[in-house]
Amino acid sequence: MSRKKGKSEKPAGIPTTTPSLDSTPSQTDTPSPRIGRQNTENIYGGGVVNIGTGNIAKGKYIEKQIVKLHSEHMINDDQEEKQDEKMQNLLKTSNSHGISQFNPDFLPNRMINWIRDFSVAACGVKLKRKRTLPKELTWTKTDREKLSTTIIKLCQDAQHLLQKDGRVIKVNSPTYVFGDIHGNLHDLITYEQILWDKGPACVRTSILFLGDYVDRGEFGIECIMYLLACKVLNPDKFYLLRGNHELRPIQTVFTFQKECFEKFGKNIGQTIWEKCNEVFDILPLCAVIDDSVFCAHGGIPTSATKIEELYNIPMPLNDPENQSPAAWEILWNDPVSAKEFSDYAEMIRLQGGSSAFSSLQGFLPNTKRGTAYYFNEDAVANFLSANNFSHIIRAHEMFPPGFQFHMGGKVITVFSSSKYCNGNNEAAAIFVEQQRIRVFQIQTW
Repeated sequence: MSRKKGKSEKPAGIPTTTPSLDSTPSQTDTPSPRIGRQNTENIYGGGVVNIGTGNIAKGKYIEKQIVKLHSEHMINDDQEEKQDEKMQNLLKTSNSHGISQFNPDFLPNRMINWIRDFSVAACGVKLKRKRTLPKELTWTKTDREKLSTTIIKLCQDAQHLLQKDGRVIKVNSPTYVFGDIHGNLHDLITYEQILWDKGPACVRTSILFLGDYVDRGEFGIECIMYLLACKVLNPDKFYLLRGNHELRPIQTVFTFQKECFEKFGKNIGQTIWEKCNEVFDILPLCAVIDDSVFCAHGGIPTSATKIEELYNIPMPLNDPENQSPAAWEILWNDPVSAKEFSDYAEMIRLQGGSSAFSSLQGFLPNTKRGTAYYFNEDAVANFLSANNFSHIIRAHEMFPPGFQFHMGGKVITVFSSSKYCNGNNEAAAIFVEQQRIRVFQIQTW
């Protein structure tokens, strides 16, 4: 079964709407101008797999659908003019902070512009709008010390906002949910070009990232700086959760620490690496959309059943393995099928260790990761029932289509980095709106 990002990571009916993030999505299924003039069959490239509906809290239903978006379907000129008019209206109604969001000299905007320019040169990203490059040197040529000062200041600004988010975020739909990014700058900027091309300040739909921004890919620094800049520009719409790669011991084994050293030298690189990890230490651990859909990087915790228990997880959290078992499990746990669970249980029994785990209802030690736990459908049912939730959206595992449904669709895995580790997997995102969950395969290349 092809599913994992790698073995033990621990050291030793087609929907006719694609909502624009620049404006509040319509309540009706009207084709969005964001995709251009093509009809929906051409846009989505093939059809939708409708896998049924699930009964969720408060009598609602969620449809789980699959559609495809292509990166080349961009807005045309007359639609672009309408979008520009919307942005001007936003400017007129903005307060003073809102106006600074549109100031090109505002630090987060400068950072985003640098990264966009860099993505064109380094990754071949196609930007929808050609812009005149500033006289100031761009990302690749900027003096290391000057750029490091900007990065440190952005980390400090983001820390202040992330502390307010707390350990559990409550998010209202409509919401886009993205899985692992892993330094894939090409895909991240392509998402912007498709879904929030007017910039993060104009976004009115919530955007939730489930962690693993760094490691394995080449551009971890650029990806996390882009996302932190988005958070500062629009803190009530951009939300970042922590993944298991936002941990110092993991980054020293994989690539993020090395990336910082190679790009900035050992002294400045060490400072930037530490500042990034100070941000990671206060990242929220989970989110709940519309009081119904639980979102986290790995999965449900073994050592906590009620969501209220998670509010008390310490902040900052620089050693989650020892500071908070529940936090560690949220970062690392994996769902398994009934057959897999039975096979693992039998393996543990043969090794003589089953008695130690007999009290864990629906959980078994995660032999693949070398840490944390597997959870089965019983554990999911208990967690959903205890919290009056309907579904679980998580990341943490790569599947070739970019997503996977588990346990009759109650658990959904999303992975948002295509061609992961030079593979051929696709990237996906999830859109939650009212009573529906839609899976988008986003063809970024």
